[in-house]
Amino acid sequence: MSCPGAAIVRPDSTFQAALPYVIGSIALSVAGTVIALKVVSTAAIIAGVAIALFGLYSFVGVVTWGVECADDPAKFQKNMWKMTVTAATTVLTDIVGTILLRMFL
Repeated sequence: MSCPGAAIVRPDSTFQAALPYVIGSIALSVAGTVIALKVVSTAAIIAGVAIALFGLYSFVGVVTWGVECADDPAKFQKNMWKMTVTAATTVLTDIVGTILLRMFL
């Protein structure tokens, strides 16, 4: 499973393939941090932290996958969705685990 437009763009290097993902994940982390710091509602703070965590885990995943596929930008683009799913699952697990830990301890 890959992005429908992924075959159109053929980057020369993995750096060029990863750059949009890195910029997006950093922007997501910054947006989540700003939301968490500027709002007063508890639900909005939790949502902001979740967004920031997703951006952070995505950034780590993109960098890790970029190192793994350093010599093959096509492989990077083809399988990048796996890192996104992994980041989302990790964030959800982290949040649910933290909430359960706070509830029962």
